[in-house]
Formats: sequence, C-alpha cells, structure tokens
Amino acid sequence: MIKFSAVLKNLLQERGITQETLAKEFFTTQQTVSRWLNGINEPDFTTLNKLADYLGCSVDYLLGREDDYGIVNTKTNNLTKMQLDLLSSFDILSTDDQNKVLGFIKGLENK
Repeated sequence: MIKFSAVLKNLLQERGITQETLAKEFFTTQQTVSRWLNGINEPDFTTLNKLADYLGCSVDYLLGREDDYGIVNTKTNNLTKMQLDLLSSFDILSTDDQNKVLGFIKGLENK
C-alpha cells in the first residue's frame, strides 16, 4: 500500500500546487504541510476529507487504498462520459496548458 505522504506529494506535483499554497488554503503552516509530505505527521479526519475534496480524489485514494482517484463528488454524477473524459484529460495537463485550454474555450464562447 502506498503511503499517504507519497500520494499527497504526487497529487501536489501533478496539480502544480506548492506547499505554501496548500498551507494557505488550509489555514496551516508550510511546516505542517512539509511534515505531511515527509510522513512525520498526518492530517486529522476533517482535514483529510477537505484535502480529498480540494485535490479531487477520494480519501481512500489519499490513503493509498485505491488505484484511481475514486472521485466521489456528487457534482460529477450527472456528467456525460464526454464531460468526464474532458475533465480527466484536463486534470493531467500542466497548469500552463490548462490555462491555454481555458483561453481557447473562452475564445470559442465569444464567437
């Protein structure tokens, strides 16, 4: 089973989120986030749930109990397969490429 710290580190890298950004989002210190990433400490249950929501995955994924993101957000339940595929593809892009895609979409909306 993959450790929480490794999963969190990977998710932050994939999404281009820094320790400082995560600390600000969760009203904690960069040192606390560093301790999570180094396996010294783990967040409490409430914070773990919030992390899962923020990172777009399930708590089980964060804990290394699932191989895929295991998204359980009810907002995605009504999406079509095409919309889910688009979200999945968008999620793996770099932040720079995501911004390019959003710019392209906004350009299409203005036509």
